[in-house]
Amino acid sequence: MPPELAFTTDPSALHDAETLHVVGSVEGLRSRLVLDALPAAARPLWDALLQGEPGDAGRIATTLLPGSHKRLVVGILPRRPSRHNSPMSAFAWPGLLAQGRGRDAAVLAVIDDADHCRAVVAALARTLPLYNARSVRQDGRLTALILGPLGPIHDNSLPIVADAVRRAAWMVDLPPNQFGPDAFVQSARSVAKRDGVAVHVLRRRQLEEQGLGGLVGVGKAATQEPALVVLDWAPEGASTSVCWVGK
Repeated sequence: MPPELAFTTDPSALHDAETLHVVGSVEGLRSRLVLDALPAAARPLWDALLQGEPGDAGRIATTLLPGSHKRLVVGILPRRPSRHNSPMSAFAWPGLLAQGRGRDAAVLAVIDDADHCRAVVAALARTLPLYNARSVRQDGRLTALILGPLGPIHDNSLPIVADAVRRAAWMVDLPPNQFGPDAFVQSARSVAKRDGVAVHVLRRRQLEEQGLGGLVGVGKAATQEPALVVLDWAPEGASTSVCWVGK
């Protein structure tokens, strides 16, 4: 079973985890809100764990909490975010969360602006892939709390964002002999039927007719015809159009 990702707004729900990850900018990690959210045993160690420059990829500091076998892992974000990512350096989160994560883990994600919460949740979700070809078990649970400048953030959309990212990553991670164009089309039709969305599928002939030679050329040697899927959702009262394109 793939690991489960759950969200909470109660800091005490993080304290019993075998490994507690705390990730944020060095400025954010020094806030009183973070200190109050930590287990009591971690507070005397906090200033020492935050020493040192994070560098271009961030920095990790780890310790065992006194009087227990619980591990505390601090991930300090780079000061300069990549130009391709949000100010919360989403590219750095997978590396900062990779160390020491066991089957029972928690993460306190400290963000400098509440508007960054979805970008951070997407980065968290990408560290928990649904597809795993290794023989090593990857089940377990990661409980996350998103801590903004005013306190824990409650947003019902966050689990939806995380689930969407993990499902999209699952499609990308699957090898093509397990998830080719035919399976992709069938998956899209299932989603459309479930959610009441219109679906339009273009296969080789339709792609050629519309001049989409790039897709046709890439798929010429495949045993399954290439496919372009368009999902069209038009809720009542909608006044604007948004188009997402990906592969």
